[in-house]
Amino acid sequence: MIFIDCISISENMNLEIKISMQDEQFMAGSAKSVITPPVSFPIFSPEFKTRKSNGILDDLLCRVVVIDIFEKKIMFISLDIWGVSDYLLTKIRKLVSKSINISQQDIFISATGNATSPSINEDEKIYRNYYNYLPEQILSASYMATENLAPASIGSFATKLPNVSTFYEKENYPGNPALFVTEIIGKSKNTIAKIYNFSCPANIMGEQNHSWTADFPGYSSWALEQKYGGVSIFLPAPCSDIRPYNWWKTNSNFSHSSRQSADVQAMGLLLATQVSNFSDEVFYKRNIITKTFEDKDNQLRILKLGYIFFVFSNKPQNNKFARRVRKKFLFSKIFVYSDNKNFTFDEKISYDPKSVKKAQNILQKMGAN
Repeated sequence: MIFIDCISISENMNLEIKISMQDEQFMAGSAKSVITPPVSFPIFSPEFKTRKSNGILDDLLCRVVVIDIFEKKIMFISLDIWGVSDYLLTKIRKLVSKSINISQQDIFISATGNATSPSINEDEKIYRNYYNYLPEQILSASYMATENLAPASIGSFATKLPNVSTFYEKENYPGNPALFVTEIIGKSKNTIAKIYNFSCPANIMGEQNHSWTADFPGYSSWALEQKYGGVSIFLPAPCSDIRPYNWWKTNSNFSHSSRQSADVQAMGLLLATQVSNFSDEVFYKRNIITKTFEDKDNQLRILKLGYIFFVFSNKPQNNKFARRVRKKFLFSKIFVYSDNKNFTFDEKISYDPKSVKKAQNILQKMGAN
């Protein structure tokens, strides 16, 4: 790349041509808002019977990260809930797109897979006001993140986190220990956002818990935000057949069996520590291009941010989905997410080879290698 500051035209005239990269070429901002339902509202769980809430252990949050590349905005919205219904997805995208002047295609909404969750069924009467309140709180965080836009750089790394989650069906069967991290920092190296991708549902808290909690993703993100500032988003990789710790179904003596807040904190702190371990080795870039692609037939949304890729599947997937999508691209950082909507633990999710093949084809066209 050529940088030209000044070209001398004659002794009496200088023409200044600025084609060096300006601060405004890559901007980012982040914010969060509280989305905890009222105490006394029912807690939906994919594993246990619905139960009435009687307190708050920690608030459920909406976290938003906005990236602006030459005035093209990309937005990540993360919610501390089990899954996002199509009704809510549409409502949130329309509201945010209209209010902030961003394309609906460029709004990427995810849930942390929190199994202590408000209902995601829009027909439940007690939650009808909440379904209007939730998009407004998300819009509030989106506004704040946009107002916080500042010059930034982006980097990413990948590692493995073995023996933290397990394949549910049986011991020593392939799970998914892959941990992917994207970091966005400001000019003074302050943290604007971290996005970390790991395969494990947030279902540590047991049936005896009747308080609102964001489970281990909430604790992990809180720990990272306390240390670095900014906003930390847990983006769960497909995990319909994954469980925390060593909780395979035939294990009669599994660890952390109390399923209390201490077990949540142990998992959250371990994950946060691993996210932190390689931060000093990340190479950050500002000069990147972005592309988005949507395949409605296979319910896929795919984003390219420089050399980093995000694959969003709008349906439950097992961990094989992410492993197979990445298998073809050994040199690219590929974050994979699937929505848990309408999925409960008594269901078995089949492998989705059609969506895998389609995602691979799109990634290849976008430049993944």
